[in-house]
Amino acid sequence: MSDVTEAPDLSAQLVALTAQINEERKKMRRLKAENANLLVRMEAMSSQATESFSLEKKTGKKCFMISARELYIIWGDAPQYWKWISSPDARFEEVALLLQVCWLEISGKIEVSMLSPLTLYTTYVVFKLRDEDFYGFKTQVGNTTIGFVGSGEIVRGTEALDGDYYEREEGDGHNYPKERRDGWMEIELGEFFYDGRQEGELEMKFQDLSSHWKDGLIVHGIEEAKTVGQLRSERLANLIGCCCEGDERLLVAEFRPNETLSKHLFHWDTQPMKWAMRVWVALYLAQALEYCSSKR
Repeated sequence: MSDVTEAPDLSAQLVALTAQINEERKKMRRLKAENANLLVRMEAMSSQATESFSLEKKTGKKCFMISARELYIIWGDAPQYWKWISSPDARFEEVALLLQVCWLEISGKIEVSMLSPLTLYTTYVVFKLRDEDFYGFKTQVGNTTIGFVGSGEIVRGTEALDGDYYEREEGDGHNYPKERRDGWMEIELGEFFYDGRQEGELEMKFQDLSSHWKDGLIVHGIEEAKTVGQLRSERLANLIGCCCEGDERLLVAEFRPNETLSKHLFHWDTQPMKWAMRVWVALYLAQALEYCSSKR
């Protein structure tokens, strides 16, 4: 008698596979619900906190924001000069509304050990001007400083908070505010490179010591945002970081194929780059430089 091989029961396998898929779907729904609850709790904690931080998705670099409550604001606790209010589009529970002062000073501190090493940070004041109900900023500029506490300050320059009304001049040396994606405005205070070895507190300060009365400024906070690698262009390789030790200097950039430009220009003995291609290289370099200058 010949052996007869029984055909596999495909229907039973299909039922088992369907049950397994349904079980995985249930797990996914539970995980989504847990993550949603965790996000709600984190948002509630963030609204009550005085600092917040985020991680850049691509590099994992840390960015920090210090709330207005955590800053030093001259006369900030005097109700005749400042009022603490809530704002639906703010990251924190309270923001500071300027009622009237003639001397404006805002500063914040952060431990540099909290920052990501080998990273260039840019510091911003995040603010708004009350709609059509502010004054004192039209022709006034403030001075900014950034540096370590107790070791002297690095004077950064001058800033004009009212960028729409201030009469801009080419090369005047002032920074002007820019609108953020969240609807707030930001103005640059300065840059700081953290190599991972510095210690202490970094202090950022904005001052307008003029005698002109001011009103209508809404302060959200001061933000330390990663600078390196934010510019994106097809003509540029993304800079990841740098290293400086003794006489050794190293820039770390994302990988690009086809070797380096210097090798093609100067060290490609067997097949040097043709002059027509060198013209294209010059054009692409000019486009990269124009992109960088237009984004700063």
